[in-house]
Amino acid sequence: MSDSNTIDFLLIGKTGNGKSSTGNSILLRDDSFASSGSASSVTSTIKEEFSEYKGRIIKVVDSPGIGDTRCDTQDARKMVTTALKKAMFINSRGYHAFLIVIKYGCRFTGEEQGTIKFLKSFFGENFVKDFCIIVMTNGDSFKRDNRKSGKTFETWCSEQTGEIKELLDECEKRIVLFDNYLDDTFNKEQQVDKLLDVVDKLKAGGKRYVDSNFEEAKETRKRAKIESQHCIINEKTKQETSLIFQKLEQIQELKNGDKKMKELLQLKERCSKLLDETKLKDKGTNVLQDIISAITSQKKIVTKEIENIQKEERDREELAKRNEENRKKEEEDRERLRMELEKLSMEERLKCEQEMKQKLEEKLEKKKKKMKKKEAKNKEKAEKEREQLQLEKEEAQRLYKEATEKSQEGLISKAINWISNWFKKK
Repeated sequence: MSDSNTIDFLLIGKTGNGKSSTGNSILLRDDSFASSGSASSVTSTIKEEFSEYKGRIIKVVDSPGIGDTRCDTQDARKMVTTALKKAMFINSRGYHAFLIVIKYGCRFTGEEQGTIKFLKSFFGENFVKDFCIIVMTNGDSFKRDNRKSGKTFETWCSEQTGEIKELLDECEKRIVLFDNYLDDTFNKEQQVDKLLDVVDKLKAGGKRYVDSNFEEAKETRKRAKIESQHCIINEKTKQETSLIFQKLEQIQELKNGDKKMKELLQLKERCSKLLDETKLKDKGTNVLQDIISAITSQKKIVTKEIENIQKEERDREELAKRNEENRKKEEEDRERLRMELEKLSMEERLKCEQEMKQKLEEKLEKKKKKMKKKEAKNKEKAEKEREQLQLEKEEAQRLYKEATEKSQEGLISKAINWISNWFKKK
């Protein structure tokens, strides 16, 4: 049978929404997929089944329920990621549509919004827009609720607001209502026909999610993985930077210049190591850019402190050198004066000695004033640099506060705890 007569579906949905029962309804079989009305997922591995309907081969692949209550978040994500990858590999020609199964009568929760976000991170940002169809189960309840009013499912969809409306808009209103408890063949086939009609419109656009789409979504998956670790990385980094700030304050109180310089250099190396490891975890995605900026600012403060000490040392050496040069010059001036005086008469010698002494005193006084002025200027400059360093330190602390606040907004509630705790390796 040609490819044009085949339809490939991948079922995706939260446990308890009737995903496996929907698979049975699509295949018009009751025993293809095991189902359960409880919140505990029956599907734990990928399963595929087939049926022939009106000259077409329908293939349905059932995936594990996202949010399986038997697993913690890390295990569940790992299980689902592995299963979804397998689902891509076992159907090399790709899928015509991904069926997102949602249950009528249940509120579209933040958990389910997180599911959609996870799927986008796995399959790519345009996954919902280009390849998804919403299958709303519990159709029997919808009919009971709206029997008196006569409201149609299309009208009900148009009245929706909030997150469910956003999802409908994103998938371009591709939604079908399924009643998985129908008994008569006519109505069972009618809802399958509606689903196939929506799929045919997707096929007419030449759309099929294949391995190349999955490969293109690789960067999206990498970024999502790092985003899920943001809280953990930020908490560890916050701890380390706080300890670095504390150590810096302790070093600034030291009087021994050599010891102060040694510990500052060690602290700078510590900042560099933290920065390099954070950049490595970011993998060029810029997800951790706020943390990287804060660490960079902290490293800059430590570097500035080192530069100030080095400058102070150079200034001391330069001052000692100038004092030695002045001392030698004074000795040379005295020796020259002595030799000139020996050539003069006593009276001239006394007069000349007084004049030379006065000039020498004036010269020395002038030098002293110049040196005091320069020292005052250097002192003022050093004070300004210390004030600037304090401002930069406060700015770095502000950046970390913002990074911490940012990490608490809109991230996956529980992060994958996979990174090695490098702080314990120190």
